[in-house]
Amino acid sequence: MEDKEKTEHGTYGKSEDRSRQGHSSVRRGNATSSSLSTQRRFKLSDETYYNLFNSIDEGFCIIEVIFDRQERPVDYRFIEVNEPFEQLTGIVDAEGRRMRDIAPLHENLWFEVYGRIALTGKPERFQMVASQLDRIYDVYAFRVGEPADNQVAILFKDITAQRREDLDLAELAGMGEQLSRADSAEVALAIFCERLGNYLNLGFCAFAEIDQSEQQATVVHEWHRKGFHSIKGVYAIADYISPGWEQAMRAGKNFIVEDLKGSAHPGFERYAMRGIASFISIPLIRNGRWLCMVNLYDSKPRKWLDTEIKLGNELANRFWNRYERLRAEEALRKSEESYRAIVNQSIVGILRLNFRGEVVFTNDQFCKMLGYSPSEMMKLTVLDLMYPEDLERNNLLFSRMVAEGTPYEIEKRLICKNGSLIWVNNHVSPIFNSDGKPESAVVVSVDVTRQKAVEKMKDDFIGVASHELKTPLTSIKAYTQLLKKSTTDDTPASFINKLSKQVDRLTNLVYLLLDTSNISGGHLMLQLGDIDLNELIDDCIQDLQPISIDHKLIFHKEKIPHLIADKNRINQVLTNLISNAVKYSPEGKAVHIKAIDVGYGVKVSVQDYGVGIAAEDQSKIFNRFFRVTNKGNDNISGIGLGLYIVSEIIKKHNGILGVESVPGQGATFFFEIPYQN
Repeated sequence: MEDKEKTEHGTYGKSEDRSRQGHSSVRRGNATSSSLSTQRRFKLSDETYYNLFNSIDEGFCIIEVIFDRQERPVDYRFIEVNEPFEQLTGIVDAEGRRMRDIAPLHENLWFEVYGRIALTGKPERFQMVASQLDRIYDVYAFRVGEPADNQVAILFKDITAQRREDLDLAELAGMGEQLSRADSAEVALAIFCERLGNYLNLGFCAFAEIDQSEQQATVVHEWHRKGFHSIKGVYAIADYISPGWEQAMRAGKNFIVEDLKGSAHPGFERYAMRGIASFISIPLIRNGRWLCMVNLYDSKPRKWLDTEIKLGNELANRFWNRYERLRAEEALRKSEESYRAIVNQSIVGILRLNFRGEVVFTNDQFCKMLGYSPSEMMKLTVLDLMYPEDLERNNLLFSRMVAEGTPYEIEKRLICKNGSLIWVNNHVSPIFNSDGKPESAVVVSVDVTRQKAVEKMKDDFIGVASHELKTPLTSIKAYTQLLKKSTTDDTPASFINKLSKQVDRLTNLVYLLLDTSNISGGHLMLQLGDIDLNELIDDCIQDLQPISIDHKLIFHKEKIPHLIADKNRINQVLTNLISNAVKYSPEGKAVHIKAIDVGYGVKVSVQDYGVGIAAEDQSKIFNRFFRVTNKGNDNISGIGLGLYIVSEIIKKHNGILGVESVPGQGATFFFEIPYQN
């Protein structure tokens, strides 16, 4: 009978030999009647207590802790609750009910804490999760009534939102920190799915990429608990998402299903086959395109909390930013590996310099050209490599590139590891940062040492040949002049004139070769003096007009200041330009010469109406030995040195030389030089 009564009331007394020696089991066994008297005392207490009990916004209840025969707390019964209790716990009609009946999976720690308070009488304050109630509580609990009553009063408040926010922030920080250490997109994906799945207590977390047409989703990674099967693969979106929701997801809206059985979802059977009962699909949209989605699955119906949805969205977006960056870095690494392989196979030297002149990248060929290993080269600067005499010219061009962002080309000497010199032709281009400003430079370097040696041999030959030719020509010219003076009627004068003319041509060629040799050796000297340019042009025209019978040389004279220049060299320039205008305009009847004041100096132009120059030839026409090959000028003599020498003379005067031409309409050559040199 006693056992039956204990079972009905669900309470078990403690034996005399256990923790409370000397107390009979009868007193414990009658805890129910004692509890009733306690309830009666609380309920019949003064009105002030009653009003306070129900008016506070915190939950309050009195429970009776239930122990088993081994004195372990195994359950508790609600004796009295206040009005906010139901709202804060979700438990309806709690009075008289046992917690194990209400929430069978309620954590054992709750029973242990309340049992300890009932036995020791020491109050405790704590925070703890009640999973089945889906809440987190801040609790202050203390014993009430007689010790034998095993009663505990509980004052509590629901801190779920606050704690979840704190926990969510901690999870965001924790995942962010872990993702920042991920060294690949694949590792980041694994971290994201596993952490999100565990934190939200999911059954399954999957990441799917959307194709360009936005018609197919490919599950590329998944995390799941035991009992779930892999869903990796390619899926038609229309088989799993209705047209309306598909459109909504393309607009960035989450697809949320709390219970598939109660929904009209078209893919219910497909989900059910995989043990999925509820889910959230979070689309990730960038620049108007649906790129991927994160799928959160549960094996049972689930009311997804706003905090869970918010956290899922935040984590998904943070993850995507990191994931995209890692993928870009991986693509860049692969690209750089391919680029490095290609660059190292190149027959030209390639290096990258920062604006401090330090080498930050070099290919194998550039190292080979100078005799350094790649590791040695990376420790050097431009100053270590460049021949001192070329430094000023190089620095000027480099500074201009940094300021203006324009590439340049330069021939210069570099110092090899063994101290020898090589000639290189460098094409230097800026590399721009994301703001469009130059941040470094890439140099493509061609070893032209052998070419330079050949050119030097050619220059040496020209120099020697010129001097060797000059001596006999001088003698021939002298004898020709003697013949002219001593000619008789028996000697045809025309023969002597022809001989003299050919000697003049040969003499002119020798002087061209000599000028070329001097230019190559850096020995072209100027004899500067005050020049009346208008007078010089008049003299030049007077010399050339008699031999330009079919052309009228027209000088459009304007008043211009005198200038400081080499009179003979400027006369050489004018003679060449006017002679060319006559030669290359056989059908033209006039050549126009102008000299105008341009402020800092003078501009001289020579215009003809001849065959003109093709656009592709205009950039090469001032190169040494270059000749334009147009129809109609095949019979025009020349070796391609005249304009080259003209160009160098103008450069020596710190001026510029150019040409403007339309094929078939003639050409205008012009030069500008400053008044002061």
